[in-house]
Amino acid sequence: MIPTTILIIFCLSAGLYADDTEKPYPPAPDQVEWEAFPILTYDTDAGFGYGAKGYLRNIFGGNESYDLTLYNSTKGERWYRFQFSYPDYEIRQGTDYGFALDLVADYDKWISYYFYGIGNSSSYDGRKIYTKEPLLFSLILNRTITPHIIVQAGLNYQTIRFINFPDSSLPAVYSFTEKTDQLLFLINAVYDTRNSIINPDSGLAILAGFEHSPMFSFTNSSFTSLKLTFQSYNRVIFSRLIFAGRISVQQLIGNNIPVQFLLPLGGNETLRGFPQDRFLDKSSVLINAEFRFPIWRRFGGIAGVDAGRVYAGLDKFSFDSWKISPVAGLRFYLKNFIVRADLGISNETVGFYFNFGHIF
Repeated sequence: MIPTTILIIFCLSAGLYADDTEKPYPPAPDQVEWEAFPILTYDTDAGFGYGAKGYLRNIFGGNESYDLTLYNSTKGERWYRFQFSYPDYEIRQGTDYGFALDLVADYDKWISYYFYGIGNSSSYDGRKIYTKEPLLFSLILNRTITPHIIVQAGLNYQTIRFINFPDSSLPAVYSFTEKTDQLLFLINAVYDTRNSIINPDSGLAILAGFEHSPMFSFTNSSFTSLKLTFQSYNRVIFSRLIFAGRISVQQLIGNNIPVQFLLPLGGNETLRGFPQDRFLDKSSVLINAEFRFPIWRRFGGIAGVDAGRVYAGLDKFSFDSWKISPVAGLRFYLKNFIVRADLGISNETVGFYFNFGHIF
């Protein structure tokens, strides 16, 4: 299905920049800052979308930040997200801040969601519709070893409910229950020299992650997840043209892993141009590459390509049948977050994506 999309954006922010050469990052420490961004969208899949995003920092004098997203659409999505960071993630970037805390609560229900099957060869034409209702609570403690080496430890509690899911189409090695609960313990080692979290134009970030979800009396899934991500940002040709690249490799280890927790590729954060969660399996490899460039004042653009593939295991890795989609997009740079609208083209669909922040 190829959506026809009209995007109408109303911007309201504190401290707009009159000088288009001034970079809005980093935020000034020890000052109270806020921004608000009302949203109105329409597309033929989600219908009319409406909501708002807000950001508030340092209201209690600790450089803490509060980030809130509220979004509904007439045909399906109900997305509510809150993040608390102490200190603010952009203020602490590249500094020896000691300890930091991040708390996230995220609810993103889709009344009409598509399941395409398992594996890289799953059929687009065989898709089936169901309702997906995930709820996530995350607590992550950060500790700097040096300004650029960080250790993270945390907990994620996630519950995902599938309604009217076509479970009869699942291979026997995967399991399905309508409601799946998971308590996940994570440890990440991070090397990060980026000059910004919000809009980096130099540096690199390497993350090696280990996650384990044991079985408890209140959960019904148990598996281990390994992840390695490399991100690089460089100025090329001229100072305001940025080449950004990401390589991400993930592997799930375990038996009878619920389909809710399989690794997805496709959609807003991975393969733009393919539908959301188009491909699912126990391992994935993803490559994103894009040029980011200024257009006028606080507007910018991107052009690039997304490529990736899922596998039953990384021992099956090959470059055969990779999924590739060219992408282009617009960016609107506020002081404390970015608004983005991306267009991706694949051999199956044309996708339009409206969200906040670069995808990496």
